[in-house]
Amino acid sequence: MFTFLRLNKKDFEKYKTESDFLIANNNQQPNFKKTTDFYNDRRNEVAGTGFIIVGIISLLTTIFGLWLLRKLILGQLKETIKKLLPTWYLQ
Repeated sequence: MFTFLRLNKKDFEKYKTESDFLIANNNQQPNFKKTTDFYNDRRNEVAGTGFIIVGIISLLTTIFGLWLLRKLILGQLKETIKKLLPTWYLQ
């Protein structure tokens, strides 16, 4: 059983034998791709650089969270706030 998906029409055609499949395609040998390569290409077309952007934002958020946790655990958050904010704001 052969199943052929036309991406431009988004419909399936089923053939019982390979010869039926070739006859329906004017005896032209189709250009087959490995399944993993096909889906990797499609994922990259759909997502684009979104994966990279989300990865960078996630990395920056994690680094900030770890920095904040370190400051809280070591008790240095108060000194850091004093350094960053003007003195009149803390009074």
